[in-house]
Amino acid sequence: MDQQCSADRVAVGRPRWLVGMALLLVALAWLPALAAVFQFDDYRVIVGDPAARSLTVWADEFGTGLRPLLKLSYLLSWALGDGAPWAFAVFNLLLHALASALVWRLGERLFALAGVEAEQRAPAALIAALLFALHPLQTEAVSYLSGRSSGLSGLLALAAVAAYDRQLRGGARGWAPAFWLAAMLVKETAAVLPLALLAWDALARPDDPLRQRMARLWPYPLLLIAVVAWMAGSRYTGFFATSLETRAPLDNLLQQLPALVWLLRGALLLRAPNIDPALPVSGGVDAGALAAAALLIGLLASALAWRRWRWPAFCAAWALVFLLPTNSLLARLDLANDRQLYLPMAALAWTLGWALAWLIRRQPQAGRALAALLLATLATLTALRNLDYRSETALWAATLEQSPGKARVLSNHGVALWQSGHEAEAASAFRTALALDPAYLPARRNLRRLTGE
Repeated sequence: MDQQCSADRVAVGRPRWLVGMALLLVALAWLPALAAVFQFDDYRVIVGDPAARSLTVWADEFGTGLRPLLKLSYLLSWALGDGAPWAFAVFNLLLHALASALVWRLGERLFALAGVEAEQRAPAALIAALLFALHPLQTEAVSYLSGRSSGLSGLLALAAVAAYDRQLRGGARGWAPAFWLAAMLVKETAAVLPLALLAWDALARPDDPLRQRMARLWPYPLLLIAVVAWMAGSRYTGFFATSLETRAPLDNLLQQLPALVWLLRGALLLRAPNIDPALPVSGGVDAGALAAAALLIGLLASALAWRRWRWPAFCAAWALVFLLPTNSLLARLDLANDRQLYLPMAALAWTLGWALAWLIRRQPQAGRALAALLLATLATLTALRNLDYRSETALWAATLEQSPGKARVLSNHGVALWQSGHEAEAASAFRTALALDPAYLPARRNLRRLTGE
């Protein structure tokens, strides 16, 4: 009798139907990404940057340029594919697969540490990994080739958390700081990772006094000081100066309220992916944005206050930590981009993974049907979105549907049309862009080059 019960628990804990479905869905969803081509920023940060194509230039620039480890990865892809986009796409897909595997592994540990029932942990973690892997918003960090900055830094951040978890169980101490430093050399937003490690520490060792926690985490502030000192002698100083000149910190914080709502809508599939959103920078915040902000703060406070299993509080903290660098005080040219959700998406995935596993355990047929429907929907949406990256014309046409009133989108769509031989349509796009924003110089220059106007 005991052996039969044990077998039943294994069957519930590791559903084979889901593993097989996972492999098929992931392959179908991401196969179109192999046809991705260089787009927009790719020409500036990959094709047009000598440090991304020459090891000699990269070495000469090391210590003074931006994101050296990211550029080294570009250089490797360039060498392997002789400059062909497919080599970048394959590399990005591999990074995303590894990150999804770490979301699976960390999910199992998260649910175990939080006291979730043993029969529910494995399916919850697996479903979470699939949700993370298949969500269509992840395409901007994978199929948009220069979106690798989010994918690679995200993978290294997840690896740092996994290494820190192993450290707490008696493993080596050096791997977590090493992964963190590597993540910062890919994208500076990884500087907030020690806050996520603090949250994991509190989850794994809830009874330890603060003094012991600080004793485990003391190397990170020192390493951060060293990295900041190194950045002071590089182009990062201009990078951050431009951010401060774009918008004042308090103004940017207020503008981030509608931006966060926009990101949340995308995470919940209430809008399509958009590489260039039309989020207007206004002088104030309207009542709708304040109401949405109040709702977000309420949900966050409720999750942080959850005590029964502790994983909701951790997921809320995780999402908050990894949204801080891009959606708080430091301004960016765009208020929000889909790729900012790459790491925060893990929190949503773990939450929905737990919910679906809970339902499968109590209502197997209904739970499995709902999980299969959701995963199939995500896979379909991701595959369709990946098709947009097959050409510049396709991507900017899709973007124009989502942001029809943005001059930059119209101008970029015009450039794509021009390059594909549709000169009349390109000229019309430039004129429409100028009608919306007469001061938008790229559209004016392109129209002049095309028609002489």
